[in-house]
Amino acid sequence: MSPSSDAFAVPTPLPGLKRWRRFRELTQTQLADAVGVHQATICAWEMGRQVPRLDQARVLVRVLEAPSLEALFPGSDPTGAAA
Repeated sequence: MSPSSDAFAVPTPLPGLKRWRRFRELTQTQLADAVGVHQATICAWEMGRQVPRLDQARVLVRVLEAPSLEALFPGSDPTGAAA
């Protein structure tokens, strides 16, 4: 029996996170303070080296005033323009 491909999932960048952060005119440090993590963690999330836990993702959505968790993923545009 082969292992599930989910067991080998690799984090992917969250370009939507960076777009939303910039749209809200926040620095990585400001967002990190609001979420309760280090600035390096925000950078790691944006670069795809780590992914936020569900509770952290929910705080990101609230702080960034994004419409949903999906807004942080590829193809998201806070201005409403087609991606």
